[in-house]
Amino acid sequence: MIIVSENSFEKAKESAINKLLSSSGNKSDDSLLFEQKAVLEIKKPSEIRIAKHSLFYRKEKEYYCKLFSKERINKAVKFMQENIGTRRAVFTFWKESLDLKHDGESSCLVYVYFRVVDGKLDFAAHMRANDALRLLLLDFYFCHDLHSKVARRLGIRLGKHYHFVDSLHLREKNLKVGS
Repeated sequence: MIIVSENSFEKAKESAINKLLSSSGNKSDDSLLFEQKAVLEIKKPSEIRIAKHSLFYRKEKEYYCKLFSKERINKAVKFMQENIGTRRAVFTFWKESLDLKHDGESSCLVYVYFRVVDGKLDFAAHMRANDALRLLLLDFYFCHDLHSKVARRLGIRLGKHYHFVDSLHLREKNLKVGS
């Protein structure tokens, strides 16, 4: 298992990739070069610089806009306003009837969790899978955007961001493209 605790998203991604590259262990399929469970803590989440013109950005934005609709954000904010100290602010994205199909279109984001700790809004995202090289920073970006929107609407400061991943992985073909 990879455990990373950094002050920024960029450093967390770099640390996670370095740990993946030096890891060994079981892989769930042969297309993966490296694979590990991962827990990433970002202690001081702040803005992330993203190439917004990239194909990956456009595809991920479309994906996250579906997941984080205005209606869902409004429900999260209303629930948190009515239950500010709750440990039940869990919002799921997994849809068994859709996600168990083998058509390649299943949600990588399983759920998000909000909790107010010491007057700040902490955030946790649980991913079933995350491509460390191509998509980890983008997933941080969109999750941070949700975290920021909810904190702003609640009128409280951002707390820590936790990112749990069941399959943080690198594919050999992506390493060759990136070099």
